[in-house]
Parts: sequence; structure tokens; C-alpha cells
Amino acid sequence: MADEAETIYELRDELARDAQAYEDAAARSLPTQASDDAEMIHVRVADDGVPTITVRDGWLSAYEPGQLAGEIMATLARLSQARLEAWAVGAGEALDVERRNLPVPPLSETTAGKVKAALEAEEDESVAITAMLERVLTMLDDIAENLDSGFDDALRKGQATAAGTSSGRSVIVQVGPSGDLRSIELSERWLEATSADQISREINAAIAMARDETPPSEGPLDGTALAAYQRFVDDHDAFVRFLNGKD
Repeated sequence: MADEAETIYELRDELARDAQAYEDAAARSLPTQASDDAEMIHVRVADDGVPTITVRDGWLSAYEPGQLAGEIMATLARLSQARLEAWAVGAGEALDVERRNLPVPPLSETTAGKVKAALEAEEDESVAITAMLERVLTMLDDIAENLDSGFDDALRKGQATAAGTSSGRSVIVQVGPSGDLRSIELSERWLEATSADQISREINAAIAMARDETPPSEGPLDGTALAAYQRFVDDHDAFVRFLNGKD
């Protein structure tokens, strides 16, 4: 039993160190801008993930009108790749840092300790335990019944897009839930007759319109049958209240 307990604590320490490393990696700055090889397209991503597109004067010397939308998406992909690579480097460096083990919290501050205290506070502990087990079984049944549909709903939400257009529909964009630009369509005739500054303004206005049409989401399971249990991940006290029938 002592060996098993030691193994559990070692696993806890390892997970805690890894969690600290990934938190440190997530806090590091990532590239926020990129340009195409011809330096005619510049993209910048804000903290909220929404891109700003700048098309420079002279872009017609580098691209045909029918190529511009694809080159904008390619430049965004280049920035996404640079951000992913920078995060991977940061995560690797953070994992290489030697870290101290976090102190083991007192039992009274753990979820198990709080559940134990809640049970001991009941007049009839055995009745309370039975009721708590029934709530756990009901929760597990509910999760099992809705697991596939819940994740299907979450996947559909992640794939959903909102559309934004310019006033004359010369620009049509599709934006994902996090503000990322999924696609862009540009009228070739309009491009040939429009300045680079106006092209940039109308593209960014269409992105902003699409972003405004994107419903806010508190989490990946928000709006699904599993949303009621999502909060337990971050709020252990809510989980204890639920187990105790007081939430």
C-alpha cells in the first residue's frame, strides 16, 4: 500500500510539473504578424484571434486578381504555422526547466476532504452516502447517454462559421467561433478598380461583421447536454455541492 501511495504522489507531482510548464508556455508571446513573399499582403492577429488584413499598393504587380484571396489565406496559414512552431519551442523549453514539486494540500482543502466533511455534517451519514451515490450514478448515466451527441454538438460548434460581406458583396468572408478567418471571396472586377487601402478596409469590415454575428461561447460544451457538468472541471466546490444535493 505504501508503494502504491508513493506511486500516486509521484504521478501527481509529474502532472503538476507538466501543468506548470504548459502554463508557462501558454504565457509566452507568439508571433502576431506575417507577410507574403512579395510583401504585398500583411496579416496581424489580435489577442482575441481576429485577423487584420492589409493589402499594399502595387499588389497587382505580384498577383492576378483571382489569386489575391488565396494568397491572403496562405499568408494567414504561414502565421498560424509560425505561432504553432513558436509554441512548440516554448513548450519544449518550459518542460526542460527544473521545477519544485507543489506541496500536498491539506486533506480539508481537497475535493475528497470536502466531500468527507459534508457527509460527516449530515445527521444520518449512511443515508447521505446512499443519496450521494445515487446522484453520482445518475450523473454517469446522463453523461454516458449524452456523450456522443454532446461531442457531436461541440464539433459542429467548432466547425460553424458566420458570414460577413462588404456593402456591394464584393467581399464575402467566413469566420469561425474564435474569430479565425476560414475563407474569403473577392470580386475580381471590383479588385481591378479598387485601391489597396479600400480593399483592406472592406475586407476587415467584413471580418468584423462576421465576428459580430458569432455567438459568444463560454466553453466547448456550452449549449450541449453536457454543459451542466462542464463547470465541475474548474469549480470543485460546485461538484461537492452537487454531490451533497445542495446545488
